[in-house]
Amino acid sequence: MGKVPVWITYTVAFIILTCIIYSPLFLDGRSLIWTVDGISQHLPILTAFQKMLKGIGTQSLFGWSWNLGLGADQMTTFAYYVVGDPFNYLVALFPTTKIEFAYQFLILIRLYATGLAFLTFARIWHFSRLSLLIGSLTYTFTAFALHIGMHHPFFLLPLIFFPLLCWGIERVFRGKSWWPLAIVIAITVASNVYFAYVLALGSVIYTIWRYWQQYRQTKTYTRFWQLIYHLLSAVLVGVACAAVLVIPTVLAMLHSTRTGGQFANGLSLYPLSYYIALPNLVLNSDGMPFWVILGISSLTWLAILHSLRHFKQRWDLNSLLIILLVGLLLPAVAATFNVLSSPSNRWLLLSTLLFSVLTMRLIDDWKKLDSWDYRLFLGASVGLIIIIWVVNGFTFNVSARDLISYILLFVLITWFIGSSAMHLSRLTLIIGCFTLLCLNLINTGFGATMTSSGVANPQQLYRGSATSWINKYLDGAQKALPRNDNFYRTTLTPGFYARGAASGKKNISMLLGTHDIASYFSVQNRSISQFSQSIGNQEADPNSPLSTADGRTTTRNLLGVRYIFELADRYDPKNIPVGYHALKNNDGHVRIFKDQPVAGGLSNKTGTIVFVNDNFLPLVSTKTLRLAQPNIND
Repeated sequence: MGKVPVWITYTVAFIILTCIIYSPLFLDGRSLIWTVDGISQHLPILTAFQKMLKGIGTQSLFGWSWNLGLGADQMTTFAYYVVGDPFNYLVALFPTTKIEFAYQFLILIRLYATGLAFLTFARIWHFSRLSLLIGSLTYTFTAFALHIGMHHPFFLLPLIFFPLLCWGIERVFRGKSWWPLAIVIAITVASNVYFAYVLALGSVIYTIWRYWQQYRQTKTYTRFWQLIYHLLSAVLVGVACAAVLVIPTVLAMLHSTRTGGQFANGLSLYPLSYYIALPNLVLNSDGMPFWVILGISSLTWLAILHSLRHFKQRWDLNSLLIILLVGLLLPAVAATFNVLSSPSNRWLLLSTLLFSVLTMRLIDDWKKLDSWDYRLFLGASVGLIIIIWVVNGFTFNVSARDLISYILLFVLITWFIGSSAMHLSRLTLIIGCFTLLCLNLINTGFGATMTSSGVANPQQLYRGSATSWINKYLDGAQKALPRNDNFYRTTLTPGFYARGAASGKKNISMLLGTHDIASYFSVQNRSISQFSQSIGNQEADPNSPLSTADGRTTTRNLLGVRYIFELADRYDPKNIPVGYHALKNNDGHVRIFKDQPVAGGLSNKTGTIVFVNDNFLPLVSTKTLRLAQPNIND
């Protein structure tokens, strides 16, 4: 590596690994846009945000929009996704015609930034240059980052902010200025309130652990109050700087559909299937029950074993490993990190920092490895295979990629043992170890970009299809709606997009300006959900509290639904509800907007017609007539 800065070496390695990992999607003509939440939430919201930044249209971020379901405040709705994410502001540099490219570019930039953030933290601990490179790669290409990056891109932000928060806290412990920590806190809190909560808990754990570590070493409580003062100063200043985004967002979340649920879904323990699946999830990421995404590298697995074997010498890091293991077994821990709601193990993103530090420790200590270390590596790895075999009913039914993970594990162990036995040079050992690590990371990445049959992941949209579908979502039927100042709402009929890869609950309609009553956001007004539940709406859920309102005519009337989009092949004059009529051409025939197919089966397969509702109520209405009270003297 010579004197080349580590971040440059990391950059070269990142580019090479990224090109290989995402090559299956590229070669198959697919993109990094997910067929579920990618096209449902993230791309439409980023598209709307880009238009706001460029001043296209009349919509303002700090205003009310009738295009967000029944209507919502755009800032608090979008704050969960784009407003506080500093990377999203780069979208203003791209033409609106390149929004798909911008979306994917931002994913890769965030992924790249995770490694740089880790290097910022790791460099203050005086690890070797080689361990810094390996640690940054294992941190960047974790199963969590690779899977979540294509599904929920902004979930990469906590992987960037957590090492920076720990870096800022460490500066305070070392008597340096707390202002850098305040800046990181401000950006973290502004980016996403949910992540700020998770990272706050993680930072508190790191602070307590770090102080306990210092106390064990010095046996004194030196600088305790000074330390608390500086940390609280950083927190208060950071939160205050982000208050303009935090306060309205927190108020919106407190009154959202996600509050008031049962803690940990009422679970004291996970289902048995969860515990059975855990052993195979250590090195792989298939299944992901309750959001358990581990998939650590073989090198990290050996680093954990090495740390546990030298328990007294590594008591500080081992204590965190024990906390991690206990937390993984109890739903209450996951629910606590998930804002006291469902037991979702998203908090495991915090563990990637610990795992990467352990990996660097192993790299710097490999000259000290002895025969007992090698025996532990081999014995524990064989034991892991046996446990997987037993809990799966005495069968080793794993995917091809899982099998490759285990093969690479034993090849790595063999390489360590063989290198020691044959007294290979340090350079040879490094090259072999680094090559096996890269193969391991590539195999982990293929778990996100390929299916078990070795083809590109079909859940990723074809390139260009997302933009095309946005334009063809209603087969152009929206162009037939009036563009005047009269207010109206629209909806789809139930099952309009129940065919093929396309499903309902999309936010595409908000880009078409049709005032669809449906919406699909993480932060939704609880009152809409309460209304939906009060009428027994079977389509209601926390993310989409109204959807198509079960297609009920009375509910549509009350909500001011003037136009309804229906599939052409379901049109039957005998089944048209009272008060509805189909939009017709000048010749008197029903106007059919022909199906506009999109690559990947995203069209509705039949075409669209428009029903007009003659009984819809305006947004505000009063009665002009009333029944007179009878005169009892008559």
